[in-house]
Order: sequence, then C-alpha cells, then structure tokens
Amino acid sequence: MNRVLVLAMMRQGSERLPEKLLAQVGGMPLAMWSLSRMRDAAMAEGVDFRLGVWPGDRVLLRFAGELSTAIVARTETSARGETVEDIYDMGLVSRLEEWDWCVVAGCCSPFIPVESFRAGIQYAKTAVAPKVSAFRYRGWVWDSEENRIIGENALNTKTSPVYYVPAHVFNVVKVADMGTERMLADCGPLEIARTAGSMIHVDTPEDLRLAQAYAGSATNYAF
Repeated sequence: MNRVLVLAMMRQGSERLPEKLLAQVGGMPLAMWSLSRMRDAAMAEGVDFRLGVWPGDRVLLRFAGELSTAIVARTETSARGETVEDIYDMGLVSRLEEWDWCVVAGCCSPFIPVESFRAGIQYAKTAVAPKVSAFRYRGWVWDSEENRIIGENALNTKTSPVYYVPAHVFNVVKVADMGTERMLADCGPLEIARTAGSMIHVDTPEDLRLAQAYAGSATNYAF
C-alpha cells in the first residue's frame, strides 16, 4: 500500500483575478470550498492532508488554522514559479519524502465532489503506473473519447460538452517524479463526476460570477 498525501497547493498570485482564493463564493472564501472537500476525502480514505503554502504568506496560512491542518512549506521560488521545475522545486519536494504518491490539487475548482477526490486517492493507494490527471488546461485537454489533444489552438472552454475533465483539478503523481520532466509525462485521464459544478474553474471575473451564481442555488449549496 502506497503512502499517500493529498496536497493542496496555494498561492495568491493571479494576474487575471488577483487574490481570487479569498473571493467570497456562497458566503465563504473560494479556496475553502475545495479545501474542505479535499480534507474530507483524505479523512475518509485515511491518508494525510497538507496545505502547500509559502510561510511568508500569512493570509493563506490562516486557512491551515481554520482547517486545523499542517502545512508543507513552499519556498518563495515555488510560490512565484510558473514552470513545473520551479513550482515543485527541491525545497518543496524534499519535504515530501515520507510519502510515495501525491494527489496534488489546486483550489480554484470549488464544486468538485468529495467522491471525485476520493477516487484519486484510491488510485494512488495501489498505483504503480501510469500517473493520472483529472484536469484540463490550454494546450493539454481530453475529449469525450479520452483522446489527448495537444496544441495551443485546442478548444479550452470551461463549459464545453466536448470535455468532461475540468481544468486544474488534481494530478496523481509519484513524489519521486515531482519537479522533473517525468512528473506529467504519460499521464492517463481520470474520469471525475460530470456535473455542472465540476466544470466551473475560476480564473477570470466571469468565472467567479458563475461560481457565485452556482453557489447561490439552494439545490447546489451543499458539502
């Protein structure tokens, strides 16, 4: 059985929507929606949960206190980095050596069900290979037939029915591969819940308004 960590990577840097993790959605910060679900999934599966935060960012450290969870300290390079090598630099990866596999998640897809995070954890517990991804971003997306589409001109619309894997949800990777070119190489797709909420990923003011509207629905406002 692999030793598994659910790691929520957090930083405040966002050019299109500054301080988006603190934006109010349904009466609480955007980040807390994802963090609460990740924590609950980790507890249900009996694995560790940590927040990846730069210790100099005291605003984001507050989330760790509210969730009563520990952090994995990111370096300033990691917190400001844009490449895999910088984000998962040796300062961060060296603190992950007690785990074998990691479910690495962002905090901008607020309505991913706990069950979807649990599916990633369950895979990681017995995984050997390949690594898997449940996310979508410009230049690397999955279509409904699980075909990988690569290219800067690939359609990347948040709500397009062509794609069932929402953007930047989570990756299930080997800790030994983090920060290297092997980290995301040859990843397979991990299917997650196909709901209207799971397709919402907040990157822009328009995305935020969509999330706020979704959270305002009594039928959708639930953990």
